[in-house]
Amino acid sequence: MAALLTLTEFKAYLRYDKTDQDGPLQAILDAVEDYLEDLTDQTFAASGTVTDEVHSGDGCKSLMLRRPASSITTISISTTSDPSSVDDTIPVTDVRIDPVNAQRLVRHQNGGFPRGIYNLFVTYSSAENLPAVAIEAVKEAAALVHRIRGTEHLRSQSLGDLGSDVVMGGGAVGLEFGTRLMGLPMWRAAVEQIGKPSIVIA
Repeated sequence: MAALLTLTEFKAYLRYDKTDQDGPLQAILDAVEDYLEDLTDQTFAASGTVTDEVHSGDGCKSLMLRRPASSITTISISTTSDPSSVDDTIPVTDVRIDPVNAQRLVRHQNGGFPRGIYNLFVTYSSAENLPAVAIEAVKEAAALVHRIRGTEHLRSQSLGDLGSDVVMGGGAVGLEFGTRLMGLPMWRAAVEQIGKPSIVIA
């Protein structure tokens, strides 16, 4: 379920007050938000506890979480990529939260975050991660999907198809949509502002 924008807020933005399209419109919101999360490596959510968020270590002293952290509970290392099979832990006293960017952890002593594929599991208390720029981006992009697909086609579209075909780039409409997204000012701004530095904007 989309965290950035409610169905009621989206329908108000579209100026659509009927209920016959609630299912497809919610599917659009969910798919677009999921896509933005994938592009930016974020998780959009209210504050709460994040348990065993998985990361791949690269040997560096910093690690980017998917949500801003207020405190770190545990950092587990598993060579089998299984949080229930822990090989070692990183003492939380070895790590600090970057005061400028609360999504960034810095290991200030005893080396970096060990290399591996999905070998790190972080449990932490998160602050709210509902950036205004992301809310506007999802609003714009979801409205674009709604216009591209047309309500008649949406009636026969399953929720899974909507996510994979329209948002993730499957089929002719999906490929066109993926290209057109970066032409939306707020979508581009969201990817540039909250995405990781490794993301390259064409």
